[in-house]
Amino acid sequence: MKAATQHAATTQPCHSHRLSRVSSLLSQCELRLAPSLDSYPGGKDATLALKGDHHRWNASLALQLAHTWLCKQGVLTAAEGTSGKVAELPTTVDSSADGVALAPSFTVSPLMQIALASCVWPGRSQVIERPGITYYVDGAHTPESTQACADWFSVAAGKCTPGCPRVMIFNCGGDRDAAALLQPYAALHAGGLPFTHAAFCPNVVSQKRSYTDQSNMMVSAVCLDQQPEKARSAWLQLTADGAPGLDLGICSKLCFRRGGYAQIRFLIIPEPRKK
Repeated sequence: MKAATQHAATTQPCHSHRLSRVSSLLSQCELRLAPSLDSYPGGKDATLALKGDHHRWNASLALQLAHTWLCKQGVLTAAEGTSGKVAELPTTVDSSADGVALAPSFTVSPLMQIALASCVWPGRSQVIERPGITYYVDGAHTPESTQACADWFSVAAGKCTPGCPRVMIFNCGGDRDAAALLQPYAALHAGGLPFTHAAFCPNVVSQKRSYTDQSNMMVSAVCLDQQPEKARSAWLQLTADGAPGLDLGICSKLCFRRGGYAQIRFLIIPEPRKK
């Protein structure tokens, strides 16, 4: 945290809240909790391009950031458009950590409404529609975010044609706990939204690991190659039938052959591994 700045946060687990509070005190920052989006005048009616209840908290943080910046630029005054209400800490925050005020809510202007409705974040709750197939893409990489992803997917994919095959393509990098990340998807599989196929892939797109944005210097190449098998084993333990597992090699391409929307077939073609 930079000295003498303003910071907004959502409710956090107790240990995270304590760390944020200590950091704000050391840096002499003003730390406030962002209110729920529904508490803003006009917030309940806000339509978000990013689906999922968790993105309503992200929207509140974005509004606080925008409002703070507009005030610093002299476009708004600090009190302009605010409700003037300061609430007590939510019960989910550790009451032993001394008080952090709830940031004031303010009227969500028409321009802010447009921004929230048009905001795009590729790889987060993203739906890509193509003839005969729909991709649901999310880069969730913590147990909390995979639960949020599963909640979003259960609503979004529930609108698909009955009987439509559902294919899960899963990867996780580093030394993450695949079982913890897969738990929400296993619950979907057992709870009425089963996957017809599951594929577990490494977090690389080629054997040639020269891509800067693909590099992870904290984890060895051997560890990355072992992750798909660990994920597959975790899936088999979490589910009764495991869903048919496919090739676990490094995928060079995904080939989809359509025979009508409800008859999607897919094949994973792995690159030959170097000996």
